[in-house]
Amino acid sequence: MLVLQLTTAFAFRTPSPTFPSLSRLQLHKRQRQTFRALASSSSSSPFSSSQKVGFIGLGYMGAGMVRRLLEKGDDVIVWNRSVEKSEKLLSEYPSTTDRIRVRIAKNPKQVLEEVGEGLTFSMLSTPAAAREVFDAPEGILAGIQKGSKLIDCATLEVKDMQAFDIAVKAKGGRFLEAPVSGSKVPAETGQLVFLTGGNEGVFKEAVPYLDAMGKASFFLGDTGKGTEMKLVVNMIMATMMSSLSEGLALAQKANLSTEDVVKVLSLGAMANPMFNLKGPKIIADDHEVNFPLKHAQKDLAFALTLAEKVGASVPTAAAANRDYVTALEQGEGEKDFSAVARVVMK
Repeated sequence: MLVLQLTTAFAFRTPSPTFPSLSRLQLHKRQRQTFRALASSSSSSPFSSSQKVGFIGLGYMGAGMVRRLLEKGDDVIVWNRSVEKSEKLLSEYPSTTDRIRVRIAKNPKQVLEEVGEGLTFSMLSTPAAAREVFDAPEGILAGIQKGSKLIDCATLEVKDMQAFDIAVKAKGGRFLEAPVSGSKVPAETGQLVFLTGGNEGVFKEAVPYLDAMGKASFFLGDTGKGTEMKLVVNMIMATMMSSLSEGLALAQKANLSTEDVVKVLSLGAMANPMFNLKGPKIIADDHEVNFPLKHAQKDLAFALTLAEKVGASVPTAAAANRDYVTALEQGEGEKDFSAVARVVMK
């Protein structure tokens, strides 16, 4: 079953996509164009249970996502391994005499306990980091109680999400995976796409919060389906970046203008926001990080594992992965994933 919730605030001014007719999708108007009527927005009263939100992990994506929730009007209880990022949010959204906008928890367990039956989001960078924070003595699982609702937005392996789901259910909580399509700037501007799977009731409750942080959200079925969709999307994105780099390398060797290549691409069927944005940056050797190359390679590797599991042939992705691995070995991992061009264009 697919449930799609879509808003009209697109990050790039591209024509609205045409979606196939789905008999179970209903038009829903809530200031944004939404498919399928979903329940209840947040109360405006301070510290109401519908407004107190937990958020664990304030890295490349998490801090921007929390700011969108704060701008929506929610009060947020946060935890991050380095407290400086939490303190920065606190300085940006100071408390008043009658309201605490940002509360800093001493550990993930406290976040879950204070939120109670409200929603807690987690956004951790790698499977190792996610498992460590989840399983720690004062970690996420230690804070799960009956009625807890955990929404994990990281890109992990399917087996990780399924294991988290089982563990949360065993303690009386409910789980939703919600990996995102998008990088640092979409997180800051509320333009993420959420690819969810797991508990549909949690998805429905989360819609107003997903609306604040993103432009669309999909409910794709059982836990694992959201992660599988994210791996497909990121595999395509990574191979597109390799292909763009190869095209620019070929043009350069043929004494063609690389700037003209980007312009020609922008005028035809291959026009897309990523080429328009990253093409000039590759030409200028500007790889300021929005989506780290090390994370792009991680997602490619996960996609290759999924392809092997389901028997899909993905030779283009396998070739692209070799370029990303080489880039990692050459110290490009902390740069934007466009830095794969430094390998391809040599």
